[in-house]
Amino acid sequence: MLNSSYQPSYQPFDTYQYQPQPILQLPKPSIESAPVVSSQLSAFRLGGPVDLFSRNYIGYLLNWVLIGFFNGAIPALVYSLFGVYLHLQAYQGNAAVALLEFAWNFKFIFSFLTDGAPINRYRRKPYMFIGWGILTVLLLVFAFRPQMEPYKRYGVIVNRDAESKGPHYVIPLIITSLARIMVITACEGMMFEVAHREWELERGRTQSISMMARGVGQVLGIILVAFGSFGPDFGGTYTHSLSLRAMFSIWTLVALTGMVVTKFLLSEEPIASSAQPFASQMHRIWRIVQHRTTWQIMLFGLFQNAVMTLKYHEKDAFYRIRLGATPLSLNMSDAVGTVGSVAAACLLIQFWLNTNWRKLMLWSLMAVAFTRELVIIEIAAPGHLAATFGIITTVHYLGKPFATRLNVLLSTNHVDVEQDTNEEGLEIATEMWIIFTIRIVVLLAIVRLLPRQKRHALERKLRSDPNLVIPLVMFICVVLVFGTVVTSSVLAIIPSTSCLTFAGGDGCV
Repeated sequence: MLNSSYQPSYQPFDTYQYQPQPILQLPKPSIESAPVVSSQLSAFRLGGPVDLFSRNYIGYLLNWVLIGFFNGAIPALVYSLFGVYLHLQAYQGNAAVALLEFAWNFKFIFSFLTDGAPINRYRRKPYMFIGWGILTVLLLVFAFRPQMEPYKRYGVIVNRDAESKGPHYVIPLIITSLARIMVITACEGMMFEVAHREWELERGRTQSISMMARGVGQVLGIILVAFGSFGPDFGGTYTHSLSLRAMFSIWTLVALTGMVVTKFLLSEEPIASSAQPFASQMHRIWRIVQHRTTWQIMLFGLFQNAVMTLKYHEKDAFYRIRLGATPLSLNMSDAVGTVGSVAAACLLIQFWLNTNWRKLMLWSLMAVAFTRELVIIEIAAPGHLAATFGIITTVHYLGKPFATRLNVLLSTNHVDVEQDTNEEGLEIATEMWIIFTIRIVVLLAIVRLLPRQKRHALERKLRSDPNLVIPLVMFICVVLVFGTVVTSSVLAIIPSTSCLTFAGGDGCV
């Protein structure tokens, strides 16, 4: 039964006066305010860690080994081919290297495709297969094209026109670089998908193992070129060596192996739909770039890669002429350096996976490349993994041709090195100390752009507000640097324009 004496506690509408309430300011999320979660539940994706050596994923690691093979073989052949076989000048050789690597500046395009344009509902395997297929066809063309005579054989000039044939090799090698980038971006996308299934304390293991596999392949590629191209055509002392046709034939078989491995030894889960709106994809990626953590790691990688690429411009010529170094010894020194990188990755997995990234960078220069890429795992957005990694590393790689361009502006002819004067020796020594000082100063200046560890990277991502100005300025600078580097490198390779000062020459008369 209802109580008739009940009086409502609210005020009548005509006597009620509105009292404004203060708006609650919610604090920005932070790692400290977030609930502590077990490391086994802190993965970014469900499914648990993946066994990379299982039947379904061994093809993934083999793809990295094959990628590493070409990452080692192609640069190892560059000096033997352009510096000895074709007898290009130092600035022309540097320009050729810049052009061969400029395909990395288009990496974001392939990364975006593998994320946002699946083929038959698969995002990774089709692009790996297509990339290996294009590479196989191009190398097959290389193997069957007429072989040109070298500039010298047994110290005797046999082809004075060899230098003018540089573009005949540079342009096809640029196309092969684009095919390799297609494979690499697809593998990187799969690497991030697998890495996001790892728990917090284990995250980074997949990437480190992948880099170890790539390093092993890189050593194999360098060794093949080092011992295979040490005959009289390449300035070596072996009586016989692999011809360019034989070398490219071996490379063709390696690329064909990539197609077989991708087809039969790699599994991928299909996605729900192949339709990905282009405009919304670009908008989301631009939002990712505006995050503080993203553009800071972009700047860090750009400056770090640039200063670590700087070298005194006559380095290879100096080693060969003044120190008596041969292409074999130069390539083997690169192989030893790559072995050191593999060892660094192994130690990183065993002991330093959760060590402060800033300390890792300052302790060992070999760990710099690993640490800057481990950060990207923590900030990459699901659904845009390859695109996030691609756009960040595209900016990173731009530092390398930019540094090569600076080397070209300072480069001299082989004749200057051959003079063996005190002035030339003092100039090279001074340049070496200047470059070493620049490396130390720049690395110390940019170290705070690098997060300390995984949780610090996540905290930066959660607490930072989007910034439009800095990414926009970076984009404009990237376009300007890219255009300058590509234009000057192309002019340096073409015989009629290689004399231009802008291209690194002494000036046309």
